[in-house]
Amino acid sequence: MLRTRLVWFGLGFTATAAAISQLVWRDLWVDRYALSSDMEQKFNALEARVSSLESVSLSESQTARKRISSIPQGVVCVAALVMHDNVDDDDYDDPFWMN
Repeated sequence: MLRTRLVWFGLGFTATAAAISQLVWRDLWVDRYALSSDMEQKFNALEARVSSLESVSLSESQTARKRISSIPQGVVCVAALVMHDNVDDDDYDDPFWMN
């Protein structure tokens, strides 16, 4: 009689532990899936933002290069020489303490 009760208690305890562990396992699996799905969505959004920033900076740098390369090299040099030749010596008088 005692053995029978012990066997039935053992079977009941085992079945209850299996049911509880199954519930815990499912709950942990759902949490893991939700976390990985959430992280995947966030990383996809971040990747989209970074690639849009990279494309904006790339297009801006290409536009700046086009602007710089559209100016002929000789124009800059000639403009600097003309400005240098137009400087008058009278513009650079001695300071008042050197008179």
